[in-house]
Amino acid sequence: MDTIIAFFHSIAAGVPAFIHSIGTNVPALCAALFVCPFMQEDLSVITGGILVINHMLPWELAAPILFAGVVGSDLSIYGLGRIAGRNQWIRQRIETPSIKRATERLHKHLIPTVALCRTVPGFVFPTFLACGMTRVPFPLFATTTITAALIYVAALLGITVKLGEKFAGTFGHKIWIIPLVLIAFIFVMKVIPLIYSLIRGPRNGTALDRLPKVPDNVGHSNPFEPHPARICPSEKIPPLLFYVPIVLDYLRLSLKYRSFTLQTAANPNIEAGGMWGESKSRLMWQISDELQKWVSPFVTLERTGDADCDTRLALDFMAAAQLGFPIVAKPDIGWQGYGVRRLEDDSALRIYVEQYPKDLTIILQKQAPWMLEAGVFYVRMPDEPKGRITSLTFRTIPSVIGDGKSTVLELIGKDARTKFKSGLYTGADGRHKGLSKERLKSIPAEGERVHISFIGSLRTGGEYRDGRRHITEALSQRFDEIASSMPDFHFGRFDIRFSSIAALERGEDFTIFEINGAGAEAIHIWDPDLPVSGAYRELFAYQKLLFEIAAANRERGIKPVGLLEFISFTSGYNRLVHSYPPSE
Repeated sequence: MDTIIAFFHSIAAGVPAFIHSIGTNVPALCAALFVCPFMQEDLSVITGGILVINHMLPWELAAPILFAGVVGSDLSIYGLGRIAGRNQWIRQRIETPSIKRATERLHKHLIPTVALCRTVPGFVFPTFLACGMTRVPFPLFATTTITAALIYVAALLGITVKLGEKFAGTFGHKIWIIPLVLIAFIFVMKVIPLIYSLIRGPRNGTALDRLPKVPDNVGHSNPFEPHPARICPSEKIPPLLFYVPIVLDYLRLSLKYRSFTLQTAANPNIEAGGMWGESKSRLMWQISDELQKWVSPFVTLERTGDADCDTRLALDFMAAAQLGFPIVAKPDIGWQGYGVRRLEDDSALRIYVEQYPKDLTIILQKQAPWMLEAGVFYVRMPDEPKGRITSLTFRTIPSVIGDGKSTVLELIGKDARTKFKSGLYTGADGRHKGLSKERLKSIPAEGERVHISFIGSLRTGGEYRDGRRHITEALSQRFDEIASSMPDFHFGRFDIRFSSIAALERGEDFTIFEINGAGAEAIHIWDPDLPVSGAYRELFAYQKLLFEIAAANRERGIKPVGLLEFISFTSGYNRLVHSYPPSE
């Protein structure tokens, strides 16, 4: 291990030395940056990022030079293969039946092969050399490798620059730590596809048949009974880093299925398939009238701009629907509990309405009579009449238990999970309303449970426990009945509150307060007992399943959202999320 660390240290430490030796000679920097990919692509892109961070080259210049160097390197290897393929001795050996069969597979699966080469160490040179030797059509090879190089350079250079800008002030002259970490991370990241291929099991049947089974060491305890709080291993990884392998797998699948927006066809009657930005009210209204009894009653209000008028209108809507206070107010287009608040009276409603963005829709929903929460993940293949629950996750709302001596603020600091998210409960993060000073200073009685957040999302410190062992035939049938009443709903998660685990197993005493589409996670991956490798295994499997469902729908004539439209849709959604009032 010490040798490996020393090796990475020597490579990474050489980056600033290399930069210093060239100085500020821009033509020399550009020439070196173009040549470097012919020796080592990952380190070359990271070097380019360091140049951008140190303002020695602008992003607009470094990115195209690196892209040209990577493409030039790839095409050179292909050219060497074409030259080598002319040798009589080599020609005789690639004309054997086994090599011919391998050649046919290479030509047929060129796109996923090139994508795989970008993620698996040591595959680029032999694969691209083989492409040249076996005479893969140059236009096809060039188009494929140029596309892959564009994504690869943009992603790695962007990550390098973002990390560098964020931590440059922290590391100072030890900026070499950033490429060191990136090189180590890239190595791990490139091994993940190999690990995935080993752990995903037999490839017979559909992706639904290959979903990972419940491990023996999870799901035994009742998550709602007092137990030592723990933080999920995956939760400790910054999201920007944690989801990089998933993004790379997404790119691999996009190349394989020849569409970067294919997943939007998974649920044809939801905006962008429910990847994000879908209307929550429209989703809940898709459940048939006779099954609306399983949905928490709600009304919607479109914000017009006059807070007094909108408040009166909201009160009228609530009265017509027989909804009273307390009421749950939340954005119609939401994410991870942003903007969700429990309102006690008219004045609280007036304040919320005034803070809410104009021309957007608010959901006012009856508060569920139960505090127990769960995420129910449902899947139905397009060619199958029935679907089933593939994941059940119990979610505990953040709370502390009084000891009769400590204040709520002190109790937050003593608990592993609440301490991890303490900024949310004090309001220090600015995106969470936080507890009042009086509440933070109060001393709960011994054994008294104090809820410190109204919502139980991972962002607010909720703890997730794998509940798949509690999936019963009755529960699966109940949700198949509900989901089947929704037009073309194939992949998503129902967020519910329920009275007890026993009642839930019978498919009774629960209410749906939100539905999520194709962008939903099977949130049992955040169980503290599940290691990081297990979480990736689940995420890879569900992403593969999503693409299979969307591909099957495409064969039925359903068209995915266009790439430019999806980018515009995503950009607008991101702006919305950060404009909502602080959540509670």
